[in-house]
Amino acid sequence: MHILILSDFFPPQVNAGAENIAFELSQGYRSRGHKVSVVTINKALKKGELVVDKDDGYSYYQIGFNYNEKLSAYVGLYNPTVLKIINKIIINNNFDVAHIHNIHAYISYSAIGLLRKYGIPAILTVHDAMSIDYGKYDQGVSSKDRSLNAHVVYHTNYFKMWKKHWKRYNPIRNIFIKHQFKKLKKIVCVSRELEKLLNANSITNTRVIHNGLGVISKPSSADIENFKNKISINPKDKILLFAGRLSYAKGFDQVQNLIRKLILKDENIKLLVVGKQLNFTDDIANNIINTGWISQQEMNLAYSVSDITLVPSIYLDPFPTVVLESMRLDTPVIASVYSGAKEAVVDGVTGFHVNPFDIDDVADKVLKILYDDKLHHSMSDQSKKEFEQTFTLEKCVNQYLDLLI
Repeated sequence: MHILILSDFFPPQVNAGAENIAFELSQGYRSRGHKVSVVTINKALKKGELVVDKDDGYSYYQIGFNYNEKLSAYVGLYNPTVLKIINKIIINNNFDVAHIHNIHAYISYSAIGLLRKYGIPAILTVHDAMSIDYGKYDQGVSSKDRSLNAHVVYHTNYFKMWKKHWKRYNPIRNIFIKHQFKKLKKIVCVSRELEKLLNANSITNTRVIHNGLGVISKPSSADIENFKNKISINPKDKILLFAGRLSYAKGFDQVQNLIRKLILKDENIKLLVVGKQLNFTDDIANNIINTGWISQQEMNLAYSVSDITLVPSIYLDPFPTVVLESMRLDTPVIASVYSGAKEAVVDGVTGFHVNPFDIDDVADKVLKILYDDKLHHSMSDQSKKEFEQTFTLEKCVNQYLDLLI
């Protein structure tokens, strides 16, 4: 079977969550003997330029295109420059099926209609809320609601959306996207939270397939010790890990407030921050280890030296890859109730669910894991077991192939 993959961005040009998942799936398809062709964008190329790399059963098409992304609500619907090239690629190949990932900014949603024109069945994986909103979906999120039952408002208020994004709001955008989605064989959501959002906004024909990752071995003891020395972790330190964008939406303000609270009880608690390097306030600076961005190999070491991974998003964060990366290396996760991460974390077994606005409760659960060796050991073991039973790349590929074939 010849599988066409469409994605605005793709490794190695971009190594982000959705792009890495798309890459992992492409390799999974190849390992099952399927021919794979990837079509993506390279902003460094000239507009309309096409660069093709081919390997045994694998083709990688890069199309040159760049523009002011403030216009994405329009270009993301129809991009004639890119679609013209994709049309030629389709004509010159015999694709059996297509797997579409994020196309809301460059390839454009009109690519779905192009596939339909040539009779190519297509599924689309929704990795985020961009088919509904223009960014991080947080309608209904309130610091006043600190319960564990808190969630976003699934049915979108379009007036609020216009008010928030009015400079780039396109009144026909969502209508057009829904029309294109009707041409798909199936819409795959990476979490039940994301599926609830789509269904509440009249996007149906959905099913959930959680992301999966390859099974890897834990780094060696020597490599772990070398990494500890490199980033100055002391034997008495208790490490909390935060990895990703250091933004309000990702809950980084909450994390800093959490550390302020925790170090009053134990000065050996440290926050390992993997992301942009920042200057922190004096009251917490000595308890922050800020590595900057690091390689995936060092990221695996970061999970291995950490006692807990924090995922305190305060928006509908569909299914953060950091959760699975942490679980496969035995590190318990504390996951926000607003995030699809809670669907991977078994509350009280592999970690805890928390409302990131309730700092007291988050602190209590952190301390419970840190100071109860039996609980920490159990959560570590159960995290790896849950990953291997439910969230491996092999299981994920099997589910997608069932849809594609």
